[in-house]
Amino acid sequence: LTMESMTSVSASFNITSKFAGHGDSNYVILPSDIPYINVSAGLTAIRTWQLPLANSVAPGTLLTVGDGGGINGANTLIVIAQGADAFNGIGVAGNSITLATIYGTVTVRSNGLNTWFRVQ
Repeated sequence: LTMESMTSVSASFNITSKFAGHGDSNYVILPSDIPYINVSAGLTAIRTWQLPLANSVAPGTLLTVGDGGGINGANTLIVIAQGADAFNGIGVAGNSITLATIYGTVTVRSNGLNTWFRVQ
């Protein structure tokens, strides 16, 4: 799925969910990017995206970080906790997870305090 196709489908079905996109650079994900943000350009290097601070969103808030086709070969996307926040779950190591396959996604849930949990 690309950002354009998701926007088109959501418009066709009058879905109001928001999809944000970001290009080929490191990035701090904003609370306003929730519920979905994806890589919207081909990556030219390994990129790191930081999750919003867990206390900047309501408890239970879900965020999906996905690849819209930019991950390629050695150019992966690392999703990491910000500041002193913890990031826990299957596949999470060192407070981060690496998306290494094209169109890969990770979904996380905030406890509203200081931790993100991988749920998918």
